[in-house]
Amino acid sequence: MDLIRITDLEVFAHHGVLPEETAQGQLFYVSCELGLDLALACKTDDLAATINYAEACHLIHQTMTTKTRQLIEAAAQDAVQALLDKYPQVKTVKLELKKPHAPIGLPFGCVSVVIERSR
Repeated sequence: MDLIRITDLEVFAHHGVLPEETAQGQLFYVSCELGLDLALACKTDDLAATINYAEACHLIHQTMTTKTRQLIEAAAQDAVQALLDKYPQVKTVKLELKKPHAPIGLPFGCVSVVIERSR
């Protein structure tokens, strides 16, 4: 299986359990792998034979900013489902949603969830 990877797409959104998280919003980072057969795209050098990763990034951004979720698990699932719905040639999606400013009260790099789905 071939992969298209998007790494650390920045999205400002309003997800979280605490009222200030949904009111003020915060920065999230989204990385994903789209699994599909890229043999035809490699052979033809034609964008129509692959996924336009710019469009995929905008779809993730739109999905993350349209609906407010309490849990990043739910927000990640929304983005995965949107990608599967839009791109029937995609067989697998693995998406990591990072929340670097989670209200933990201790020093940390980030918290994240990884959702992986396939057809």
